[in-house]
Amino acid sequence: MAEKTFKARVTVRLKNGVLDPQGKAIEGALDSLGFDGIESVRQGKVFDVEMQATSKAAAETTLADMCEKLLANTVIEDYSIMVG
Repeated sequence: MAEKTFKARVTVRLKNGVLDPQGKAIEGALDSLGFDGIESVRQGKVFDVEMQATSKAAAETTLADMCEKLLANTVIEDYSIMVG
């Protein structure tokens, strides 16, 4: 089967219950800038990946493997994958 190019976005966030000091700092800064109504901020990271794979399912499997091995610390972080 021929490989195609897939574009994907991987989003990594701290798991619920894990302290997010950077999110708290952003929350405080937004408040000091006059933004009212902010209840909480959680900080994360986004990876945009272009890759070759034989199918969307194969791309998703490879991306999950990348997350498990490098992109996310799965002890404290969750990740989501969107392949377009």
